[in-house]
Amino acid sequence: MADNQRTLDDRLCRFTPCGHPARARGYCPAHYQQSRKGQPLRPIGTPLRTVQERFWEKVDKSGVCWIWTASRYRNGYGMFAPTHAKPTRAHKYSFELAYGPVPPGLHIDHKCRNRLCVNPAHLHAVTPKENRENLSTDPASRSGHRGVTWYEPGLCWRVRVMHNKREHHGGYFAELDDAAAAAVALRARLFTNPGD
Repeated sequence: MADNQRTLDDRLCRFTPCGHPARARGYCPAHYQQSRKGQPLRPIGTPLRTVQERFWEKVDKSGVCWIWTASRYRNGYGMFAPTHAKPTRAHKYSFELAYGPVPPGLHIDHKCRNRLCVNPAHLHAVTPKENRENLSTDPASRSGHRGVTWYEPGLCWRVRVMHNKREHHGGYFAELDDAAAAAVALRARLFTNPGD
């Protein structure tokens, strides 16, 4: 009886918790593949890495901003699929890892204005209005400053800020630096999340 039991045990996978029939080199097919690939043996169905490990291995933490290095949406935000479900924005996933679910009706805003940054210290939950207030300068802007445009008829810089679907005039300036400072001051007066 003991010899018969030993023969049955010898046919089981060498990975002790498995219990499946052995097929190659003493392993079941799944554990044979794991050993052949040099992976640590783990129970069947257990992922090689956790979702958080998969997420953070796609992040470059060498700078102040932690840069997402994997897939991106067309608008420049990082894309991450925690499971086989629909992907989410990488910065939103980072926020949820650090602080929990995003409160209903709020958006995740980058304080640093870097769309690829996933550093939780650079992220905060804001209303849609506050999120619009913290927009970046248009890369095609001639002035390079948000709310500052060249006014050809007056040959000067003009400051205009949109708030609550209404344009607020900030003045005309001969010097770009003065116009930029006026735009920052006007946003600080009007907005709850003015940025710079």
